[in-house]
Amino acid sequence: MKKLLLSGLAALCALAFTACNKSSDNSNVVSFKLPTYNHFSSSTPGGSVSVAPASYTYTTEIPAFTVNMSGQDLSSPTGNFNFRTSEIGFKVKYYDFNGRDAEVISFSSALPTENNVITDLKCQLTQMAYAPGSAEVPGYKRFAPNDTFSYTVMSYRYNGMLVRTFWPDMTYKGLTVTQGVGMPGEFTNQNMSYRVVMQRNDDNTLKNKADLIFYNAMFAQGMPELTIVVKDLDLKFTNMGYELTGTNISPYMVEGGELQPAPRFVFNEIRFDASGDLTSITGTYKVAGIYSGRFTGACIETPNS
Repeated sequence: MKKLLLSGLAALCALAFTACNKSSDNSNVVSFKLPTYNHFSSSTPGGSVSVAPASYTYTTEIPAFTVNMSGQDLSSPTGNFNFRTSEIGFKVKYYDFNGRDAEVISFSSALPTENNVITDLKCQLTQMAYAPGSAEVPGYKRFAPNDTFSYTVMSYRYNGMLVRTFWPDMTYKGLTVTQGVGMPGEFTNQNMSYRVVMQRNDDNTLKNKADLIFYNAMFAQGMPELTIVVKDLDLKFTNMGYELTGTNISPYMVEGGELQPAPRFVFNEIRFDASGDLTSITGTYKVAGIYSGRFTGACIETPNS
């Protein structure tokens, strides 16, 4: 997997085999831009909420391990804005993630900009986002920020609003608990995953609909694992984060490499809520008047250290 800081760290390693020289000639600057989406929420309950595509530029210097970040023409409910931070110290670590090295860059600052344009900045650029399930779902090519699969998990305050980043195509893993008519008790499953695919316009702005893909869906012991697509859920952004809801929706299943209607698995009710830093989600649903399920999970793996 490609790394954002590979060239800078390679230069740092090369310096270890040369004479010590503390001049600026030994520094290595790496700049990169990452797209994301901004979620603006008011500190007032029931206040206005908006979302918009965004991108941020990061300029890192090694071996000083500092970064400054900038945003240009960022859309907000009160108009577009720009900022550039001062130099902030960052940490970079590499973790074993699904058999490969994953890069995680972290930094924070309470007062990162002059004149306090933004405050309370916390940022993590991580390659530890879960990939979709192994089953190929026609029409649902993975939408990723870039070819390094580096995702932005960031929050800051701007003009009295909390700004959090998110991505509209994320897969959540965690614990599913189901129960149903005739089942002796609850069935727990950690193999199921849920992919939220928010529908986008041609300019990458978001519609008010989202699709939810169930990978390795298994609601009872002995049931075959299924790939289920629940289309056109209502998508609503809230002060807490966002919610997906729907009633009496007939899903689709992947059969023979094609999406086929599966009315026997009608979802009587379904609701998923993302909150916090928008990487965690909870969900509940009822299927065919028989099964009910609940799920708690996340789309980013949290490193152990």
